[in-house]
Parts: sequence; C-alpha cells; structure tokens
Amino acid sequence: MTLVCEVAPDGAKGYTFRFAANVQGGMLHGERGQAGQRGSLVLQGMIGPDGNALLQGSGLTDNPDYAVGHVREATVYSYRMQAQFDERHGTGKRIDQRPCTADFVRQ
Repeated sequence: MTLVCEVAPDGAKGYTFRFAANVQGGMLHGERGQAGQRGSLVLQGMIGPDGNALLQGSGLTDNPDYAVGHVREATVYSYRMQAQFDERHGTGKRIDQRPCTADFVRQ
C-alpha cells in the first residue's frame, strides 16, 4: 500500500509511506516499521461485503517536523480512514487530523 499525507494545516511536513498490508478473512492489517517503535504505524480494520471499511491507524511519531502539532518523538497517535475496496484495488481517505490518501493494490 501507499499512504500519502499532505502538509498539515499546522505546517507539519507531508510524507509518503509504502508498506505491505494483508487481508485475511476480510480483515486488513498493515504495519510500517516495528510496532511500539518511533515512526511505526499499524493500519487495520474489517472490509465489509460491499467493500467499505473503516480502518484504524495508530503508532508512534518520529521527527516532530512531520507530526501534527509538532509533538516530540515517540508520541502515541491514532486516526480513522474511510476506505473502499474491490477485487484488485482499494482507496482510502483519512478522516482525522490531516489530509492523507491511501492506495491499495492486490498482488
């Protein structure tokens, strides 16, 4: 998957993350970095039969220049993302804090 976050309203810098996400039994689970370490992200949630999903992202911040509120390293954060999937592809849009989009491609 590819996650692209634009510059936040408070001036936090934008970024792009690319990492693997798997789907088993309708549950999407993706991890960037190692959970519990700074710069980590876990994105997960159930994909409904109609392809709709409300995903939950959580992790620990890294460089304050890229974090909403410019909070210090290793600060816990979380957000929600609304997503839509079909057999080969998915797209998502972050609901909270800053503008981000996700692109999911089945391989």
